[in-house]
Amino acid sequence: MKHVLIYTGPSKKFAAEDEILIKVQIDNSLQLGYTRDDILLFTDFPFEYNSVKATVLPDNLYYPFDLNAGKIPVLCYLISNNLVPSASLYWCHDLDAYEQYKIDEKKLELDSFDLGLTHYTYKPEWQFGSVFFKTSALDIFELIHSETLKKPHLSRNNEKVLTKLIREDKIDSKRYKRLNPTYNFMKKYIQTIYRLANKPIIVPHFRPSDAMEILRGKNLLKIPLINERLIKIFKTHGIT
Repeated sequence: MKHVLIYTGPSKKFAAEDEILIKVQIDNSLQLGYTRDDILLFTDFPFEYNSVKATVLPDNLYYPFDLNAGKIPVLCYLISNNLVPSASLYWCHDLDAYEQYKIDEKKLELDSFDLGLTHYTYKPEWQFGSVFFKTSALDIFELIHSETLKKPHLSRNNEKVLTKLIREDKIDSKRYKRLNPTYNFMKKYIQTIYRLANKPIIVPHFRPSDAMEILRGKNLLKIPLINERLIKIFKTHGIT
């Protein structure tokens, strides 16, 4: 499995916290045993850290009306231009979704699927902050992209359009699999989601600036949800 990390927009640079998080992501992946070739970083500006160099994309591969949904046009571009080989399974995730235990590809059971998707669970919407995909999902990404451009939302276009397409059966249910919340564990409704999630939590998803203490144990569960190994990486980058 290879990681796909995407960051595009008009600023042509990482925001301050995001620059820390991309370094956390790279250090974390290397510590888990991934090679530098397994970490595929795509930006529209030059960037390099710990010998992982970003592939610089053309300008305008983002939605000006929703910068956070910019993974969709980039994924279409990457697959269409053979920048991601067809033989691999890819995990595309937000910079604040961290693999704290190495993902066992076999446990995902995605051999017969084009997509592995996570769901909010507490509301009827699919998430796009942690998505497993194969290049065979290109037509699905292109459909999401075209539908987004028809009627843009103010935010979360990728998730809202994906949810709409699935609800209307415009994406064949045989092509995607709903994954356990452990692969995209967020802080909202933490008690409910924790009960549903396989343990240990594989992918906690949070911004350190607003949830570090919650994930370290100051929560309704009164248990830490991030391990000491990951905490040490955060501390290395000045996040405590």
